[in-house]
Amino acid sequence: MVKNKLLICDVDGTLAKSAVPLNLAFLRALEVYGIPDFIDMHYLNHDCIGLSVPDLVQKISSDAKIDIPPSVMDEYLKFVPDLLKEYLSSDPQAVRVLSKIQEIYDMTAGSNGRTFNVVRTIEAVGLDGIFQENVIYTPEKVGLKHGKPAPDLFLHIARERGFSPLDTVVLEDSPTGVQAGFAANMRVIGTTVYSEKPHVLEANLRAEGVTQIARTWDQVYAFLMN
Repeated sequence: MVKNKLLICDVDGTLAKSAVPLNLAFLRALEVYGIPDFIDMHYLNHDCIGLSVPDLVQKISSDAKIDIPPSVMDEYLKFVPDLLKEYLSSDPQAVRVLSKIQEIYDMTAGSNGRTFNVVRTIEAVGLDGIFQENVIYTPEKVGLKHGKPAPDLFLHIARERGFSPLDTVVLEDSPTGVQAGFAANMRVIGTTVYSEKPHVLEANLRAEGVTQIARTWDQVYAFLMN
């Protein structure tokens, strides 16, 4: 079946409730550098949402006033697989709805995260049958200097998949991703399905100009079928 629309899904917070295991892994990797107490789960969950990995390391280095070498990411990746397995599991509603959407949309995943993390996260929530590695895109994987909020990643995906921005829909849970979607001249649907504070997140997404915000996977489906 020929599909005439493209869907780009963010991963962390959109396809998976992965903030806790990924942030725990990062904090464990940072311990050796003597980071101050305010660099904690609250800081990562609220001040760093949607940042690309290089931008995250730069922000923490600046805020904590310590030098964090790039090698911290090698330590970080050692903790990721076990924590993802511990904290994540398949969401039957996500699998059901995304399987139906796949019949109509060319579906891809576009994330600011490290490719290793994104692939393992998708596997941990049982969506690797839908999002195989050839439809998973990260700035690291495709060689882009700038992740979201720049539109580069989304535009790269659309070009490679053979779609115009006007035929592309972005599903996002962060203001950073929303900004990238609008900058790419794509339709943006917000989601609060996996948010710990959905009302706060919804207000933040609406402040960025998002008018369609799904609170459930069935609402995601309804918006995409409209």
